[in-house]
Amino acid sequence: MNSLYYLPWIPALLIMLSTMIAVYSLSKPKIFTLAKYLYYAATGIVALMLICLLMAFVTCKFQYSYVYHYSSVDLPVLYRIAAVWAGQEGSIALWTFFIMIAGIIAVNREEQLKQSFLTILGLVSLIFMIHCINNNPFAYIWDTSKNFPVNIIPTDGAGLNPLLQDFWMIIHPPVLFIGYALSTIAFIYAILSLLYNNYSIILTAYRYVLATVLALGAGIFLGGYWAYKVLGWGGYWGWDPVENASLIPWLISIALLHGLILQKRKQVLVRANIAMAIGVYVFVLFGTFLTRSGVLSDFSVHSFSGAGNFTDLLLFLSTIVVLSIGLIIYRYRDACGKVLENNVLSKENIMVYGIAAMLFFALFVTIGTCMPLLTRLLSQPSTVRESYYISIVKPVGFVIVVLLLLATFTKKLPLKIRTFVIPITIASGLTILLYIGQTIHIFPLILMFVSFFIIVTNIKGLFPYTHLNVAARVAHSGVALLVIGIITSQTQSLDYHTELIQKEKKTIYPITLELVGMTGGTKNALVFHYSYYNKDKTITTPYFIDTRTNQLFREPSIDYNILYDAYISPVEYMSGYDKLTQVMLKKGEINTLGDITIRFDSFDVDRVAMMKGNAIVYAQCTITYKGTQYTVKPGVAYNNDMRQDIKAMIPGTNRTVVLLDFDVRDAIVVLHIDAHDNAVLPPDSVIVDISFKRLIWLVWLGTVLIVAGVALPLARRS
Repeated sequence: MNSLYYLPWIPALLIMLSTMIAVYSLSKPKIFTLAKYLYYAATGIVALMLICLLMAFVTCKFQYSYVYHYSSVDLPVLYRIAAVWAGQEGSIALWTFFIMIAGIIAVNREEQLKQSFLTILGLVSLIFMIHCINNNPFAYIWDTSKNFPVNIIPTDGAGLNPLLQDFWMIIHPPVLFIGYALSTIAFIYAILSLLYNNYSIILTAYRYVLATVLALGAGIFLGGYWAYKVLGWGGYWGWDPVENASLIPWLISIALLHGLILQKRKQVLVRANIAMAIGVYVFVLFGTFLTRSGVLSDFSVHSFSGAGNFTDLLLFLSTIVVLSIGLIIYRYRDACGKVLENNVLSKENIMVYGIAAMLFFALFVTIGTCMPLLTRLLSQPSTVRESYYISIVKPVGFVIVVLLLLATFTKKLPLKIRTFVIPITIASGLTILLYIGQTIHIFPLILMFVSFFIIVTNIKGLFPYTHLNVAARVAHSGVALLVIGIITSQTQSLDYHTELIQKEKKTIYPITLELVGMTGGTKNALVFHYSYYNKDKTITTPYFIDTRTNQLFREPSIDYNILYDAYISPVEYMSGYDKLTQVMLKKGEINTLGDITIRFDSFDVDRVAMMKGNAIVYAQCTITYKGTQYTVKPGVAYNNDMRQDIKAMIPGTNRTVVLLDFDVRDAIVVLHIDAHDNAVLPPDSVIVDISFKRLIWLVWLGTVLIVAGVALPLARRS
C-alpha cells in the first residue's frame, strides 16, 4: 500500500477543520486557539510531506513517478535535493508550505482580525492542498504510466535536465516561491478591508508587501544571473513567459509598496491599493497557470512549463477575480481616499506618476505574454518578438529614471543653479569616462547621465537638498546603477562569431583561443587553451546530447574582469570524421563530399507500411561518382517507436549512404556517406560566439543595491 500517497489528505482535512472552527470563533473567540493549533498541525504535516519527498529523492526511490522523472542514480546529492522543486508536484508543495508559514507569522502578529484572517488563509491553503492532492508527488510510476510493470521498481530514473544542474537551482526557485507565498498576505488584508469596510486594514500589509518585493526581486535577479551563466546566449533576460510571470507581479507589488506609503502619509489611493494588492496575487496565480499548465509550452524554453492538472487553480483564480471585482464595486463609494494636491511636481504626485508607469509597463508585458492565447482565438497562435518589449522598456525606463531624479529634489524646490554644479560635474565626468572610445547614441547617453546624477545626489552628505531616507537612497541608486549596467552591457559590448580549427590559435584582442579537443564520456566537454593578456589557462565548456531530453546541451565559459567579461559560447562542434562523411541538404540542393557529388531530390513515403501502423521514409538522392549518375534511396523504418536504418549502397563501391535525420515539412535531410579508403581526415573545428560584456558587473551590483534598499526597512521593529 502506498501510504505516502494519502499523506496530503491529512493537512487538507486539518485545514478544513481549522477553517470551520475559525469561522465559529467569530462568535466564540475562546475556541480560536484550537483553530490555530490545527493549522499549525497541518503545516507540520506539510513539512513532513516535503521531508519524505526529500528523502525519496536522496535515497533514489524510483517507484515514485515524480522522483523517477527528475532524478537518477548518478545525480549528485545536492541536485537531488534541488530536484524536489524541479517539477510541478514538488514546487507546488513547497509553495503551499511557504504560504502556510507566512500565514502563521501573520496570524501571530494580528490582534484584531485574527479569526477572519485565519478563515481566508485556511480557504487559500485548502485550495493549494487540493492542488497537491490532484498532482500528488507520491504517485507510483506504474500508476501514472502504462510502460512500467506493476510493483517493479525501476533501477534508475530519467535524470534531471542539465540546465537545472546548477548551484542557482538550489536558491532561485525557493526564493521566488517565498515571494509568491508572501503575496497571499496582502491579498487577504485587501479582502478584509473590503469585508469590514475599513481601509486602514490594508496598511497592515506594508511589511509583507516589502518582503514580497524583496523576495520576488531577489528571485528574478538570481534567475537573470543563472541565465547569463548557463544558457550561453550572453544575456540575462529573454522575455520568456516564465520570466514574465514573475516580473508582472513584482512590478505591481512595487507600485503597491509606494501606494501604501502614500495612503499612510496622505490617506490617498485607497481603491488603487486594494486593487493592486488583489492584482499581485491574481497575476501570481495567472502566471502560474499560463506557464505550468502547458498552454504556453510551445513558447517557453523553461523545462517545467509542461502539463499538469490546473483546473482547481483556474477555478480558484476565476472565483477570486469575480468576487474581488464584485466587492470593489460594492464598496466603491466607501473606499475613497483624499484628493492629492494640485502641485504637479509635488513629492506625492511624482510617486503617483511612478506607480502609473509601473502599472503601464506591467500591462504591456501581460499583453505580450498572453499574445499566443489572444492570437489563438483569431488564427494560428503566435508570440510577440523581443522588439515589442524593448519598444516599451525604453520610454517607460526613461520616465522612471526621470521620476527618480525629480523625487530627490521635491522637498526644497525651487533650487538655485549653483546647487547642481557638483552633481552635474561628477555625473558628466563619469558618463564621458564610460563613453571614451565608444560609439555615441544620444538616448543611452542621456539616460546614463541622468542615472549617474541620481546616484550622486543620493550619496548622503554630498548634496544638501536630498530628502530620501537611507533605504530609498540605496534602492533608487541600485535602479540607476542597473540602468547604467544595462546600457554598457547592451550597447558597448563586442560580439564575434568565428570558427576555430583544432591546434590553430586565433586571436581576438585581447584574448587568444585554441581548440584542444573534446573530452570523452557521456557528458562531453570542449577543451580550449585560453589567454587573456598575460593570463593563460585551460577552459572547458560542456557540449553533449542530453539523453533525457535528446537536446544538445552547451554551457559557456566566462572570464570575469573589471572592464569586460570574456564570454565564450560554443555554437557547433564538427569532428573531422563528421566533416568528411556528413552533409545536410535541402530539396534540390547539390553538395560535394570528397569524391562524390550528391543532390537531394525528394522524400518517398511507404504508404502501405504506414497503413499497417508503421512508417518507412526514404530520401531519394542523385549521386555523381566518377562521372556516372546513380539514384540511391537511404531510409528509416519505425516499428513501435523503434528506429531501423535502411542503408543504400553506392553502385560499384562498398560504401553506404545512411539517412541520419530529416525534416519532411522543411524538406531537409542529413546524410552519412562512407569516405573512400584514401581520404584524409580533416581537423576538428568548432564555431564559437565570443563576446566582451562591458561592465556587466554593474547589473549585478545594481540588483544587490535594490534588494538591500528594500530589505533595510524590514530590519526595523515597526
